[in-house]
Amino acid sequence: MIDVVAGEWGTFSAYSLEEPVMSTVDNVRDQALKLDEPERATLARDLLVSLESVEPDEDAPSAWATEIQARSDAVARGEFSATEWRESVERVREHLAKRPRP
Repeated sequence: MIDVVAGEWGTFSAYSLEEPVMSTVDNVRDQALKLDEPERATLARDLLVSLESVEPDEDAPSAWATEIQARSDAVARGEFSATEWRESVERVREHLAKRPRP
């Protein structure tokens, strides 16, 4: 519900306390999910970067390229095998679920 408040400085609209706080987040999420995959990926990256307290390292792209090549070379040498990302995420979730909670 939106309350309209008229006062000495003009008329203002404000959300009342009855309005769910998450409605704006829900609306943004709904709109974001309508984007195509590359746009969603760009948005996700931008949102994650916005949460970082330090400026991104300008050398990061080069460092990641080196790391990716090293990992690819290790897979080619048979030193380890790749795991599908969904399986990896599930393993991490299972591990975290087993941890004692503070």
